[in-house]
Amino acid sequence: MEPKELIQKSESLITNLYSLYKIRLLYPSNHPRFIESLGNVMGILDNIFMVYTEVAFVIVEEEFIFENEPLFQTVPIMREFVEVFENFHIERFAFLKGITSPEISAFISLLTTNSNDIKEEESLKYIHKKHEFSHLLLERLAKPETLSDIVNQYYNEKSVYGILPPTVRTQYRNLYENTKIIFNELSKSKRGDLTIFDKQIDQAVDDFYDYTDDFVDKFHTLKMGLGERDHDVNVCELTIAFGKNLGLERTSLKQLSLAALLHDIGKLSLPPNLQNKPVSMLSPKEMELYRQHPINGAERLLVLDNVPSLAVIVCYEHHIGFDKKGFPTTMKDRKPHFASYMVNLVERYETIVRLSPEHLKREEYIAEMLPYRGLEFEPHLFDAFASFLTE
Repeated sequence: MEPKELIQKSESLITNLYSLYKIRLLYPSNHPRFIESLGNVMGILDNIFMVYTEVAFVIVEEEFIFENEPLFQTVPIMREFVEVFENFHIERFAFLKGITSPEISAFISLLTTNSNDIKEEESLKYIHKKHEFSHLLLERLAKPETLSDIVNQYYNEKSVYGILPPTVRTQYRNLYENTKIIFNELSKSKRGDLTIFDKQIDQAVDDFYDYTDDFVDKFHTLKMGLGERDHDVNVCELTIAFGKNLGLERTSLKQLSLAALLHDIGKLSLPPNLQNKPVSMLSPKEMELYRQHPINGAERLLVLDNVPSLAVIVCYEHHIGFDKKGFPTTMKDRKPHFASYMVNLVERYETIVRLSPEHLKREEYIAEMLPYRGLEFEPHLFDAFASFLTE
């Protein structure tokens, strides 16, 4: 079972246990609703037990921890359930392979009883003996430092990275922070070495490759406005997802995604107040400066060390457009690179979604771009992009 699937199964198990607990507060254990919900829990456990012999959760600072991963996608709406375990001084609970429905039912019934009488250190041993739990472990712990560190790190980063799914959170954070550092350095000097970006992109593509759907889903849910480098990193990640969907090999995908990450490096030449200003809000004079950023970016890249030629090409061409009516102006017989078409398409979509004042369906965002199919956007690529997002 893949890590992503295991996390999903564990979250589903906790959610269904919580549902079973809420039902038991209203109905006896022989009620049809309770029996049906109990069957759902057993089904999830049986599925996990096909690979694992123990499913264990630790509670640290109001969070369920599974395999050193906080289940942040579900716990915020389940504080009541966390408190139930804390009232019984249960800090770790584990289901062992072979556990039966009656044992799960007894466990849930226990959680619905009054916990005031269970205060002593040995009380969990008494519970095990009383209920004859043979495939269920309930424990108190001296909390490992590593688990506390995981939770503390989450809360320190919650305003920025905690909104991301666990499968892509670390690699996104690393790519974002390194992008911010390198862009800040390049804003002070036009000299530099982009070897670190090569390594970051290699790692990002490898780590992100199997979880592109997670990022795309979360991007549309939250619109991912994380800071001054959000556009660059979002375009890079969405390009990885789209390129994978097109069937690009990883080597080509890494070159393409690096070009996507650097496509707007020319904005470093703009005044700071214009670098992140929406195009629709630019004055005519500001627009003149803005239209120079592809040329400025290509010039910046040409003097840096270890810059692939594709990054320079995409930086220069990503605003020219399929009909060549964009900028900078180019010779009529000169056709932009396919990668330039891709990045132009992705970066326009990213901007529309991220700056949208409301959450729309993907089809609605695509509809906003449809009038430019065959004009700014290469038509066949546009169709593939629309299918990738909506199918």
